[in-house]
Amino acid sequence: MRRGWSCFGKRLLVTDQDEWSVAEVVAHPMRREAHQGGLELSVRELLAALAGVQETVLLYPAGKKGRPRAQRVITDTTQQRLRDVFNLSAFAPRR
Repeated sequence: MRRGWSCFGKRLLVTDQDEWSVAEVVAHPMRREAHQGGLELSVRELLAALAGVQETVLLYPAGKKGRPRAQRVITDTTQQRLRDVFNLSAFAPRR
């Protein structure tokens, strides 16, 4: 059985071969996309970096009136670049 689907702008073909895990099917195209974005990471390094992404929200006072200004920050530069390559900010909570 074959199924195709799109992920990260790429068309993937998935077969029912037992030796292919879902992680291999998804992680290798992600590693290739990170490589094209200038990040030389192995699949394990890529998955570890993505698992460790955390945001810090900095609040700046607005003065006497109004709401404080909030800025989202990721402190690790590799994680910042991964956020840009995979457009992870589109999945961040809004408010």
